[in-house]
Amino acid sequence: MIQDLSSFVLTVPEALDEKICDALIEWHRLGGHGGKTVVADRDTRRDIQKWLPEDHRLWGPIQLVKKNLYGQYSKKFPSVYRGAKSI
Repeated sequence: MIQDLSSFVLTVPEALDEKICDALIEWHRLGGHGGKTVVADRDTRRDIQKWLPEDHRLWGPIQLVKKNLYGQYSKKFPSVYRGAKSI
């Protein structure tokens, strides 16, 4: 079976739990946003993103969702796998 690779966009409905979405919306509404990527390293691809502090209660659950989504994405688009260096 040939896979359609005309788009590298992967849509995952309900990727985030509704409670996490509501908490993020509330956090944003209360002014908790404003951060951005502050360190970008092209060699290691280990960017440090500061939009949500690591000590925030939502940081861990969001990291788990990101890991799950990356797994789904790399299965659909295996060309993104770069050995020890993944995107």
